[in-house]
Amino acid sequence: MSDIREASQVAFQEIRQPCVALSNIVFSKTSPLDPRSKELSDAVSQVYTSFAQVVSSLEKQHGEVYLTTTLADYVFVPLVDLFKAPQIGDRTLEKLLKILATLIRCCWRIAGSLPSQLGTNLLSLLSFLIGGPPSGQTRQKPSRSNEVIEADLECLKELFISIRTQTSAGIPNLLEDASTLPSFGYTVSVILDSLRDCQDVKVQIRALEALDVICDLFPKGDMLSMILPGCMSTFVKVVAQRNGVKVHYTALEAIIRLVTKILVFTCSDNNLGAFVKDFNLNSLEDLKDSSSELLKNHDTIEFIPEEKDHRTKEWLVKTSSQIDVAFNTILKLRNHDKQIVVEAIVELCGTLMARCHYSLNSLIPKLLDTLGKIYSKDEGNDYKTLETVVKTPNLEGFVLKRLDQWIGSLSAAFLFTDQERTYGIIKLISFACEIIKSWALTGTTSKTSITVLMQRLLITIQESLSNLVSRKKDSKPSITSIPQSIGTDMLITTQGYDGGDIDDISHQKPLFDGLLDSKCEDGLYLLLNLVTQLDPTLKVPEPTISESQSSKPVLLWMMRGLLCGAQIKPNALQDENWMFNDDEENHDVLVQERVYDLLEASGSLLSECLTEEASDSVARAQVASLKSIADACQYLGPDFQYELIDYLYPVVDCLTSPIEHVRYEAQRTTFQIAKICYDGSVKSLIFENYDYLIDSLSLNLTGHSITPRTPIVLMVLIKFGGKEILYQLSDVISTMFALLDMYHGYAVLCESFFSVFHEFVESVEKSYLEDYEFVKPDAEGDILRPWGMKTFDDLVKFLTHERDIPEMNDLTLEEVLDKPDSDDDDEEEEENTAESSPPQSEETTPWQSPIPKQLYFKIQQIWNYADRLSTHSSLRLRVLILTIMTRIVRLLSSSPHDFLPNLASSWHLVSSFILDVDKAKGTTPDPRLVILASDLGCQFLHYGGGFLTHRMLQFWSGLKTKQWFLDGTRALRHPKAHSAMDLYLQAMVAVSRFLFCSIQNLGVQIPENVAYEMIHMACIWVEKDPEKYGYFADTATLVQLENTTAIE
Repeated sequence: MSDIREASQVAFQEIRQPCVALSNIVFSKTSPLDPRSKELSDAVSQVYTSFAQVVSSLEKQHGEVYLTTTLADYVFVPLVDLFKAPQIGDRTLEKLLKILATLIRCCWRIAGSLPSQLGTNLLSLLSFLIGGPPSGQTRQKPSRSNEVIEADLECLKELFISIRTQTSAGIPNLLEDASTLPSFGYTVSVILDSLRDCQDVKVQIRALEALDVICDLFPKGDMLSMILPGCMSTFVKVVAQRNGVKVHYTALEAIIRLVTKILVFTCSDNNLGAFVKDFNLNSLEDLKDSSSELLKNHDTIEFIPEEKDHRTKEWLVKTSSQIDVAFNTILKLRNHDKQIVVEAIVELCGTLMARCHYSLNSLIPKLLDTLGKIYSKDEGNDYKTLETVVKTPNLEGFVLKRLDQWIGSLSAAFLFTDQERTYGIIKLISFACEIIKSWALTGTTSKTSITVLMQRLLITIQESLSNLVSRKKDSKPSITSIPQSIGTDMLITTQGYDGGDIDDISHQKPLFDGLLDSKCEDGLYLLLNLVTQLDPTLKVPEPTISESQSSKPVLLWMMRGLLCGAQIKPNALQDENWMFNDDEENHDVLVQERVYDLLEASGSLLSECLTEEASDSVARAQVASLKSIADACQYLGPDFQYELIDYLYPVVDCLTSPIEHVRYEAQRTTFQIAKICYDGSVKSLIFENYDYLIDSLSLNLTGHSITPRTPIVLMVLIKFGGKEILYQLSDVISTMFALLDMYHGYAVLCESFFSVFHEFVESVEKSYLEDYEFVKPDAEGDILRPWGMKTFDDLVKFLTHERDIPEMNDLTLEEVLDKPDSDDDDEEEEENTAESSPPQSEETTPWQSPIPKQLYFKIQQIWNYADRLSTHSSLRLRVLILTIMTRIVRLLSSSPHDFLPNLASSWHLVSSFILDVDKAKGTTPDPRLVILASDLGCQFLHYGGGFLTHRMLQFWSGLKTKQWFLDGTRALRHPKAHSAMDLYLQAMVAVSRFLFCSIQNLGVQIPENVAYEMIHMACIWVEKDPEKYGYFADTATLVQLENTTAIE
């Protein structure tokens, strides 16, 4: 406010009456002063309230307010007697101190307004009120409330600010006067005691604010150096949070920033003078003699005036050792959960390294460690730790030395049970590398030193990880598929392909899972990226034959990490100061060389795994190789097509792995190749390379190299190759037929081959019969048009047709008997072998099936092999065979001329699986086979029609005599008495539907009495709608009525 006198008048008008009332009480001649009276307390409160309100009002109107010293005297006179009064209450004393703080701030702040004697008296008064008399080590502190202590410290802060204002105006510093030094020293001790002993955060903040202003009063640091030991001792005790007392984070932040200021003022290279540049304290081992003197509890601080600065080399040695010990506690705050505390630590480290580089160089390693550990946190970059170090000059030697030490501790770090400690070492090394990388951009580091350190780092990582892997006992990993279930393996193998998106694959697993946690592995990988950014020429040895299986994945993984870093072009590539400067073309050549080295090594390792049994080490090798191939594809782009022929089959083979994370990594790699080289189409990838894949498969379909995965690879090719690949599989399937001839006793081999056949049949059906419509035989018209006759004219033509009847005279009796009869179709058809070929009449008969003739007869061969192996001892194989044959019926029926012989030759499968007794069961057939055989029989009847009438009637004659069937009919009548999951009940339902299917498809060709038996015994219990029985609808209705009557 420009007019101090005017403001003082306004303030006087507001506080005059309360001050008069207070004076009347204090200076009353009628009654003695009672310090604890309510009347006095209310009067003081009224003065404080009025004074605070008027000052606040003036500040809102005019900003900072200054009042005359006359007004201060008017208010302060009655306060003096009250401060002298014994046993004054804490509430009254608090208000008095707040009034005093306002007086100091508004009346004794401007230059020349604070007399030296008044300042000295106030200093003594304020220290006495909360610290008691300065009686040395045995002084008794008065018991004061936190509010009183806070108000007292606020007064001291305001007093120090006023002294600073006087000093700034050229008035001699009151605190440097010899007569004031004892009081000042005692005041500092009282402030430190309040900071240490009081846990109230407001008190701690006020104490720290007062100390902060004191630092500003002695920027040269000579006086501060005398209170430095006591301050550091108190700060350590507060930070240590002893007795379980937690210090508020705002107080901790203020302590750290105050430590920074004090040390800069007392120990900065500029303030200490020229001698410090020759002072290099690289070790504290020489200071053991002074260790007993460290961090004594300085209850009082005494200032001894000297003509010259006492800060000598000896003083600095001792002080450095004290600070080093104190920092063991203070720097632990780097782990604090509050960001402002950590930011203060970062500022402390950076400031000391820059401004106390020579004087406190013994602390620099510790400060670097602290910054590195902060950097190791995930949020480390938020604190700008790297910028702090990079901007600090003359740290190259320290950083390289720490890096060397951290690399030396890395081997032991891999053995830590606490992976967080391991990660901490990794991040410390990364921190140093990032610093060097930033320096390298300005050409300030030595290339030779860095190359040596980086090479040592690579060797350490390689040896440590290889030892870690080799020590782990190899075991079989968890298999996600059902043992010996090729169909389930195929389902697991191909799931997730339809999306065609790499991001859909989320089941990835760390390469060193179980050895290192994912955070450590990722940290090491990023560290390898940094290595090649520092020196693009560095490499690791490629996997060789002499390398152990466990070390090869490690080397591959390291090569990937180095490649990833080498691809990053530094911003200073064109900077002449760049230590590894080279033109862009040479940079690309180096990277491309790494890519081809990585491809060669990964392809070799993946090929070695083709015939290996699944284990942890094999899985690790496969995953490392697959990731390497994906990375190489990413770098080479569309040019990877030229290299694909050497790596595609091993990748596809990994798609069939029983180990989940290997399979998903193979999917990721497959999608990567398809996305970059084939517009994201996996089908295009498979189809355009099917010739190579099929050749590789053929080579692997031999006795010594075939594995359980080989058939699944073939299934994958069929699934994604489409109809175009079907023709190319002829030789492969023929090879499989040959293997079945030799190894049909091996159930697993047969099952895997028939799973391939099932996939082949399904692909043919989808490719050629998806929109094909069959003409269903007319059950009721079949009897009117035997042998293909449809009209009466056809019948006349048949009767008048002359047949070539051989003359008996030209034949012997044996020849006549050996000549097959036209009705012996069944026997002739059953002699049909796997190598069946189209009849000669095909030369004149046009091909009717939409399926190409070559594929049709290949499917016919599959049918014949299935028929031959239907009696195999493996139940799983028989189930698979029945499933395949059920699907094949529709395909074969597309060529009626070739279909009926196969139908006749395989009818025995239906009858035998349903009628014959299962040896394992004793008296009944296996219900699982009965269900599938019934489904197959339905297909036979649906596509064969009346051709199977005679066989069906024979089947019924045998079925109705079987005891298990008779028992099953009773179960059909009372289904609630049986579990819905009862296999025998399900089998009976399937057989009944088979009988119902025969009635639907054969119609009038079934005798009336036979139809009645079928409906009465079985059919009516699974299909109750008479209209669905066609020609026998009336019979079904009759049976229903009979059953209803019987129930009633």
